[in-house]
Amino acid sequence: MHNYNNYSSKDFIQDEQFKRWVLNPTPQLDAKWAAIIEKYPYQLETINIAKKTILSLNFQKVKAPSNVKERIWEEIMASQHKTSIIANKRKENKKTKKSNLLSWGVAASFLLLVTFWFAHFSKISTETANQKEVYWITKRTLDGEKLSLKLKDGTLVKLNSGSSLRFPQEFADTREVYLEGEAFFDVKRDTSTPFIIHTGEVDTKVLGTSFNVDFDPKESNVNVSVLEGKVSVSKKENELSVILTPNQMAVSDSSNTLRKISYVDINEIIAWKNGTLLFSEASFSEVIVSLEKWYGVKFINEKKLTSSARFTGKFENNESLEIVLKGLEVNYPKFGFKINGKNVLLTKK
Repeated sequence: MHNYNNYSSKDFIQDEQFKRWVLNPTPQLDAKWAAIIEKYPYQLETINIAKKTILSLNFQKVKAPSNVKERIWEEIMASQHKTSIIANKRKENKKTKKSNLLSWGVAASFLLLVTFWFAHFSKISTETANQKEVYWITKRTLDGEKLSLKLKDGTLVKLNSGSSLRFPQEFADTREVYLEGEAFFDVKRDTSTPFIIHTGEVDTKVLGTSFNVDFDPKESNVNVSVLEGKVSVSKKENELSVILTPNQMAVSDSSNTLRKISYVDINEIIAWKNGTLLFSEASFSEVIVSLEKWYGVKFINEKKLTSSARFTGKFENNESLEIVLKGLEVNYPKFGFKINGKNVLLTKK
């Protein structure tokens, strides 16, 4: 599939496949472009602008030739002349006057309709041409990295490791962003313009509050947890929705369900943003995945070692990987961990 990640409305307009879909849609083309929009949801507004522009230009090019009003007027006059001849032959003065009046009335109405037709589509074309281009910015973090952002509206965002956030350079009539991974939002309050975070099939909508969003695009899992204020979480496909208040969570997965958890420890969930690595009854595989993401390392487990033991631990102030591994050796006494650059070798003692 073609890469439409950085396409502008101009690029879409010049794309032959896109024009073919807009001007001559088929079920196959509809399915193809639905898949493209699903892959690049942040391009939906740009695609709509390009679509409107193509339809407007095509209308003017095919259905609105420059001499159309003159041709219509000539046809009206010819029709009027023919009516007058027939009326004179019949020598019915009253009926002739009535026929003339009717014909001129039809002609005037037809011309008025044509004039409105041109004015209306000229307005659409002008509005489309004058519509402001939206410039999108994408910020990404690698494993082992975190990033703090301040958006144009004053909203503060803390982006966790291995995540990305796509947002417009300037917010206009809406405040909408697209997230993959995990981020904590402290949204600037604006009662007239809700703030919306798109995460796959789930939308999180707020006016002004602080909350955490964790989205795994591979598994289609979304968790939304609230620290302050009120948050609306909705599922696009089946229109399910829940309202969250502090210390509540919404959970969505690939089964198209959306459920509400009445109480969670929000301070544990957002501990990551303050440099605290927290484990609570985590499985061995969950521990390994978390450490790889947190420190940007790769665990080498050639002997496929594993353990059924659960791990609970708290490491504050961005503790070093070496200290964390020593803590793991206490919980998993049969395992050894050896750091070699960006790799961690897992061995059996």
